[in-house]
Amino acid sequence: MILNFNYTSTLSIYEKQLKRYSRHKIIYIHGKIHDTRYPIIFGYGDETGEDYKKIENLNNSEYLKYAKSTMYLRNQNYKNLVSFIDEDEFQVWVIGMSCGLTDRVMLKQVFEHKNCHSIRIFYHKNWDNYAYIAQNISRHFDNKDIYRRKFVNYQDSKECPQWHPN
Repeated sequence: MILNFNYTSTLSIYEKQLKRYSRHKIIYIHGKIHDTRYPIIFGYGDETGEDYKKIENLNNSEYLKYAKSTMYLRNQNYKNLVSFIDEDEFQVWVIGMSCGLTDRVMLKQVFEHKNCHSIRIFYHKNWDNYAYIAQNISRHFDNKDIYRRKFVNYQDSKECPQWHPN
């Protein structure tokens, strides 16, 4: 499964390579540009933080209107993600994403899931980018021992291939 956080059709560039896998599914978790069935989802995604609790306690639903947890209810994408991670073991490949706190609840659910056996970062150019992404991912773990155990180390990781249209 490919959990795509990009709203654009960039992933279609790689569609030929993906067809080699007999069973692949793409979930545009934040929607797609110009797609009424899967509209773009913007919003707040760290419903575990203190700031979110303050927003909830204001008792004004307008402030919660664009919380991602509510926006995910617009279609079946989030439910499909949960079904996938509950089904069997998987490895997470991080490609072109910082894994910051804007999607904390979802990323925590995926990374800490008992079926997630490892996390592989495809970094941009060097150790600094790998470390930056790894540090961001660490913020999604309550148990740092599990965090360290799940990671594919830098030496066994690969640089993310870059697409150059020519």
